[in-house]
This record gives sequence, structure tokens and C-alpha cells, in this order.
Amino acid sequence: MGTTVQGGLPWIEGSEEGITWDFTGNVVGEQDVANTAEDREGGVAEGNGFQIPKGLNDRQRKLLKATPDERARGVVNVLKCIICSNAGFSNWEAFKRHCDKTEGHLEDIVFCQFCGDFFGRPDSRDRHEDKRPSPCRRVSPAKAEEKRKKTLEVYEGYKMEIEAYLKFGGEVGENFSRRIKKLYPDSSKRGSRQQSRLKVRRVEA
Repeated sequence: MGTTVQGGLPWIEGSEEGITWDFTGNVVGEQDVANTAEDREGGVAEGNGFQIPKGLNDRQRKLLKATPDERARGVVNVLKCIICSNAGFSNWEAFKRHCDKTEGHLEDIVFCQFCGDFFGRPDSRDRHEDKRPSPCRRVSPAKAEEKRKKTLEVYEGYKMEIEAYLKFGGEVGENFSRRIKKLYPDSSKRGSRQQSRLKVRRVEA
């Protein structure tokens, strides 16, 4: 059951064995929904906005949903990803983790050694391998290798799309996890809860 939380917090749909899922279907730690002054890196600024920290890397900075005026002031009113606009964040650590590890547009990729399913976080992969779901146990080594190769092929193409989008703007379509879920509908992975076709036009400089 989804609950909308005001004040920049993610839309939390529920929890499972101590793991919290945000609206986009990504795993977030329980600490991600904390909203403290330290989380805002520099404290509350101008109308309870979020002061943009200097520690963001180039990719995280480009994924930050912000107007040119907000970037010039160094403060965003709402902490959001430019691609996953339905997901909000209460602190910069949650935002940075989303930028780097969300399965919708992950930066790095790891695989289950048994079934070839992909993950954005090694700890998620480790949990999967420790308690292998039945779809994982049914995959043959040959099928797992085929899945890894195809997933990597799609991943490399999607990375190029995202890099072009962040550099030049335009549109970005269906996210990475949805593309893989379509290729392998019998996978043990739940897939992203984002719209199956998410089109976003980037207009910021």
C-alpha cells in the first residue's frame, strides 16, 4: 500500500525483511528516509531547500533535477532525479546512491553467478545468491551465460543513451531494468515499478 509523504521524502510502498522499496522499485535502506540537518549537507537553506553539495560527481550533478536558477543559487527546492521524476529523496546520500545504483539507470552492473540476473548493488546480488529464489535455481549454466551476455549488450547501449541524454538533452525512453524484464520475463527479479514507457525531455542547460 503506497503512502505519499510530504516534504521531499520518497513515496514508500512498503518493506520486506527490513528492506524498504521506493516508488521506482529500488531498494533503499531505512536510513534513507531520515530527514536531518546533516543529511542536507550544509543545513537547511533558503525556504527549506537543499544546498547542493560540492561532493557530487559529474554524473550525479547532471542527474539532479534543477532549474538553471537553482543551480546558480546552489539550492534545489525538491531533491529529485531528472530521469526518475516520480522518486523524491530526503537526503543527498539517498540521492547519490540512487544515481549510482538504481537498476533503472545504474552506473555499474554485477551478475548472479547462478542465473545471470543483473544487480546494481553487490549486496543485493549477495542476498539473492544467499537465498536463491526458485526461478534462479531453474536456470541452466548455458542460459545464465547467454543472459549475462545479452544483458551486457543492452547495458552498453543504454549507457550510451544516458550519456548522450545527459550531455545533449532530448528524450530518454524505457529504463534499463524494464528492458531486461521484457527480455527475460521469467527472471526472479521484480523489475522497476516505474512506468513501462517513461519519456523525459531534458531542457536544463
